[in-house]
Amino acid sequence: MATEEGVEVSAPNPAARRSGWFGPLALFVYGSAVAFWLWAKWLFSPQMFFLPPLPPVEVLVSLVERTLGPWLISLFTVSSLGLIALDSVRSRSGPNPGWWWKSLLRGSAETVGIHVAIWIAGTLLFFAIMALLPGSEVHTLSASDPVVRGLVLFTTFLSLLMSGPITALVIAARSLSRRRRDGFPDSGLATLNHSVAILLVPLAVLWVLSGYPRATLQSFSSPPSETRAEELLVAARDGDTAQIRSLVAGGAAVNHQDRSGTTPLMAASANGHLEIVQALVAAKADVNLKDAGGRTALMAAAANRHVEIVSQLVAAKADVQARDPEGKTALYLAALAGEPEIVRALLKAGADANAAPPTGESALISASRRGDVEVVQALVEGGADIGVRSKEGKTALEIARVLNHHEVAALLEARAKH
Repeated sequence: MATEEGVEVSAPNPAARRSGWFGPLALFVYGSAVAFWLWAKWLFSPQMFFLPPLPPVEVLVSLVERTLGPWLISLFTVSSLGLIALDSVRSRSGPNPGWWWKSLLRGSAETVGIHVAIWIAGTLLFFAIMALLPGSEVHTLSASDPVVRGLVLFTTFLSLLMSGPITALVIAARSLSRRRRDGFPDSGLATLNHSVAILLVPLAVLWVLSGYPRATLQSFSSPPSETRAEELLVAARDGDTAQIRSLVAGGAAVNHQDRSGTTPLMAASANGHLEIVQALVAAKADVNLKDAGGRTALMAAAANRHVEIVSQLVAAKADVQARDPEGKTALYLAALAGEPEIVRALLKAGADANAAPPTGESALISASRRGDVEVVQALVEGGADIGVRSKEGKTALEIARVLNHHEVAALLEARAKH
């Protein structure tokens, strides 16, 4: 201990300095993890079953959920509120304690604005590029089409992946620039902590509006039979065959539908879990139930190109002629997905090769526009009308010629001569 003009002055303590960084650093890491969790749960809705197989993020989320169960709701909700409260308490030690609320609300609004702007710009740019590709039929699809929904989810994923860090950097940069003037935290790490608190506010709101806390907390008060049915739906989505067999043996309702009308069979069919589909069919699951969007398990499997599951559902007497509210059949969805094996299987089961939405194009026209030789061949062999015309008044052959799909054109020309 040294003295200066008779006053004792303590020497700097490196250990104390390091320990002073540990708390803010731990807070920042934990807050970032909570923000990531809320973002992932909002983005990957379990009701989006008519989509490609679940991405790694949702697999990770599902794994953690199965481990901790409903307690995650209270854990992350309390954590979010706690992190924001800690940030508020720390702000009182600054030279201008009143900056905190104003900054939090303004920053939250900026977060939403940046996310929405990047999402819209990214989505429009992606679809514009897709529409310019030769043979593209994106412009002919409706917003509820599985292909469009899949593309929207993909662009949302990429946009939010970019907008999250961009938002954090924007908020942190603005906070650092105003630190001395407005009384912001006196360190860069504390400023980042405040940025995390800002990110948590809109993410927590989106998370609550998505219905996750309400749906999960219902499991505490739901009857055992309803709880088992919800567990069955989650297990079907996640591909947990052992859990499915256990729940079915325990009497879980195999035809249970959630708020979106999704059944365990629809979830398993959309995500390609063949063994679960077989187990549910054996347990007398209704293969022809429709969700709130008018889609069946067969349509989900066909749209996601799960050949073996389609065969299993067809063998279980699934209605191959069923249509959704837009008039699309499983065969039409399979043709859009570019899966000739499913098209052939459905045609063999009696599906109508010429079935098309009242306001859309036939499967043959769509396949010809894409230059999908195998699907065109399957449809032609199944009796598709090669004389049907598109919205522009062109036949499949004329479209193939214009777009230089020579193999498709040759196939249709040969068919026309018979």
